[in-house]
Amino acid sequence: MRKGVLVGNGSLRSEKFEELYRLLETAAAERGAELTLVRNTELVLPVGGRTPAAREGTAKDGGQGPSAPGESCGDARGERPPAHGGQSPFAEGAAAASRGCRGGTERRTSPGNPLGPEARPAPRRGLLFGAGTLGGMTLFGGAVSGLPGQRSAREMGRLLGGRRGPGRSWEEEPGREEAVRSARPAPDGAEAYAASEGTAGPPPLASPGTAAPGEPLPEQLRGAEFVLFWDKDVLLARAIERAGLRVYNSARAIELCDDKRLTHEALSAAGIPMPRTVMGPLVFGPCDFVPFARGVEALFAYPVVVKEAFGSFGAQVYLAKSREELVALCGSIAPRPFLVSEFVGESAGRDLRLQVVGGRVVAAMERRGREGDFRAGLTSGGSMLPFTPDREAETLALRAAQALGCDFAGVDLLFGEEGYLVCEVNSNAHFKNLFDLTGVNAAEPILDLVLGRSV
Repeated sequence: MRKGVLVGNGSLRSEKFEELYRLLETAAAERGAELTLVRNTELVLPVGGRTPAAREGTAKDGGQGPSAPGESCGDARGERPPAHGGQSPFAEGAAAASRGCRGGTERRTSPGNPLGPEARPAPRRGLLFGAGTLGGMTLFGGAVSGLPGQRSAREMGRLLGGRRGPGRSWEEEPGREEAVRSARPAPDGAEAYAASEGTAGPPPLASPGTAAPGEPLPEQLRGAEFVLFWDKDVLLARAIERAGLRVYNSARAIELCDDKRLTHEALSAAGIPMPRTVMGPLVFGPCDFVPFARGVEALFAYPVVVKEAFGSFGAQVYLAKSREELVALCGSIAPRPFLVSEFVGESAGRDLRLQVVGGRVVAAMERRGREGDFRAGLTSGGSMLPFTPDREAETLALRAAQALGCDFAGVDLLFGEEGYLVCEVNSNAHFKNLFDLTGVNAAEPILDLVLGRSV
């Protein structure tokens, strides 16, 4: 009998979730497999540390390891390890400093150029973006050569930009809220987004099969061939992948769906139609959001939809009908991340949910919000109706799930003026309501997919 683990959240124990888990467990049993429910609060997997082999090596070399005085910070041949493809030279140098090595080339400072080598670079001009809440905060330069002690945010700007004078200048942007950022579609769609993953941002934390040798699995995972991850605990999903187990959906897919900012970036890069959206500025305390609101007004007419980046069941979605309401909402949400989108009036109070499994739509429904509510969620008192999706809706839902790497997903579509728009994609959608309405049990094709049967 094939064995798998169903991971659920330790805080979600309502009857609806228990019914969902039972549907999945029953579908597995009917296919000759055993699926055991384990809460994320029961699983403890280590990240980092030293393996037994590493500990033995440390004992043999007297505790100095490969970074002992006089040794290279590279591999056994004295070579430097290759940098991640998307890492800038500045980031590489900072990483080298944090490892206790110089990164190859010694950087000498001079009074006029505290961050770089003595040879001044050619005059350049750029913008320095600073958080709107850090005007008087001190910054520390401990990991960066040539920045001793504490520096104010403005003084740091002068250091980074060099001295003002002929042939050299700097401009300090006082707050990111003054530069409204929107999703920019890449010309080559999903391929361009996938390619950018290797050249921008930090490398992924883990990939399947890279667990440290000799690291024991938690008892609940021993003997399992797969994990159905019905939760949003991305770091736990990554830890399970590192242990070599196949996770459905993958940690990366869960991450892209759970963070609505990442969802918009990925789907935009794949050329998938969505409501026009801007990302809320990252701030760390009370802030004046009026400049940000002005930028939003230059793009959208009121009302606008404000969403927290992390949220479920429509509970963290709001409607701002004026600048005052938008500023107040931003202030109440921050410092939690959020987005602001255009309001799609054609879809006010209604949307579609399409359940995708293994590259096909297995069920669908239309959802309608209670009277006066612009949201269409059932949790807030809405209703549901059977819906037979047309080819356009099916194709869009399949493209969205594929762009995010989902094996299965609940895709929410809005009724736009010129066609459907993707609103959100749920990597671990709650399909019990869909089952009650349509009689289609999405657990069955999901288990068929996981067990390698024809979907």
